[in-house]
Amino acid sequence: MEWDLPVNFYFSVEIGAWKLPFREVSGLTLEMETEKIREGGENKFEL
Repeated sequence: MEWDLPVNFYFSVEIGAWKLPFREVSGLTLEMETEKIREGGENKFEL
């Protein structure tokens, strides 16, 4: 099976009646923290 990738990606955001198309986004960051929890029942396994 052959799959051709698109030349450009386009995104849009709709706010009410406004439709705002764009191709690039900058200035966004992602932060994520993890928290260890103990499983119920036998508490010898951590997730």
